[in-house]
Amino acid sequence: MHDRGSSAMPAPARVLQSPYGGLTVHELAAGPSGRLPLVCLHPAPFDGTYFAGFAAHFPGEREIWAPDYPGYGGSAPPPHQPGIDNYAAALLAALSGLLTGRIHLLGFHTGCLVACEMALQAPDKIADLVLIDVPYYDAATQREKYAADVNDDPATWAFGAAFSYPCAEKLAAVSNRALLIGTGSKLGAPTAAAAAIMPDARLENCPDITRPVFSNGGALFAQLVGAFLHG
Repeated sequence: MHDRGSSAMPAPARVLQSPYGGLTVHELAAGPSGRLPLVCLHPAPFDGTYFAGFAAHFPGEREIWAPDYPGYGGSAPPPHQPGIDNYAAALLAALSGLLTGRIHLLGFHTGCLVACEMALQAPDKIADLVLIDVPYYDAATQREKYAADVNDDPATWAFGAAFSYPCAEKLAAVSNRALLIGTGSKLGAPTAAAAAIMPDARLENCPDITRPVFSNGGALFAQLVGAFLHG
């Protein structure tokens, strides 16, 4: 299970429209209009407020937004088990009414795969990617994790999407500049493997950061992200 990062005040939220109905997006930080917004994509089974503590490290530097996936937080649920492609399409549809220009994406765990899929579906919309602890597994490991963690409970559906995503094929096709951060969690090695197949990826190893990852590493992540993003 993941931490929720350091504590922060509740974030203002907006309800936008996705193919599944209302989709909640949290405004975590304000910033100058001349810099590209950063959209943070949460791990399952949490929601966008997961990143509130992390966003507090960027006072006034850039807009930071965090949506709730369909079926999580305040967002309307899908009628059946979605895939990562469905989550990505729903977020792109909703965010198109809020952020009209290009955006950066940051993902953690499940959010890494959603970020990559959004970049593939809307290459002109997505600028840089930051991927922290990528669940990049081979097919056999995915099947094991799916069997162990996914059931009829909709709260497990994002896990199901992650563990059925064709990671090798998809990540190899992502051409965006990407910063991959691997921590001392169990996802350090998978993150390094993901970086090795992505065409324009840089790997930052942070083995001293252990769970809870965002509570222990939020300040360092903010420093790395701020130095990496273009625009």
